Amino acid sequence: MLEHATFSFLCYGISRSNTHEIVRHRAGTAYSQLSQRFVSGRVLRFVERPEYVEHPALHKRFSERIDRAAEDYEQIADELLALQDEGDARLAAEARTDRRKRVQQTARSVLPNETETLLVMSANVRAWRHTIEMRTDPHAEAEIRDLFFRIFLCLREAEPILFDDYRVEEFADGTYGASTDWRKV
Repeated sequence: MLEHATFSFLCYGISRSNTHEIVRHRAGTAYSQLSQRFVSGRVLRFVERPEYVEHPALHKRFSERIDRAAEDYEQIADELLALQDEGDARLAAEARTDRRKRVQQTARSVLPNETETLLVMSANVRAWRHTIEMRTDPHAEAEIRDLFFRIFLCLREAEPILFDDYRVEEFADGTYGASTDWRKV
């Protein structure tokens, strides 16, 4: 019965590094992720890893790195647009949208995994339970653990009968997880 009930979440403020790991979960799940080919890089946002936030040297390196990446993206996009205007065959396209896509898909190669993205995730209850158990485990990556703990809280609020058997655990790094004695239901 747990495979018939499905929940969907729109996740924002998460990094492409995070989503690269998430989309590996396939059974009982579906994903739609923002494409960097169709969205201009002129308004780039980045997600700072939690490990950097309270460490001034790491935070400074992050800030400098993303500023460089954004600047590189803009400069490369401008150069590609100029090449396109000059008639470069690899960048040619008839429709304006296709011209823009050609530039963006090429320029995005300089963007780090810390680039923000949007992700819609849908999964059945069995898949959510399995993923929550895996991704809120103390050994899971902190950024992923935080996202799935938030999803767990939403699911438990929406359907306590299906998610109330979990215990909330606080870890030494200040993050939280959820565990249950009823794994693999």
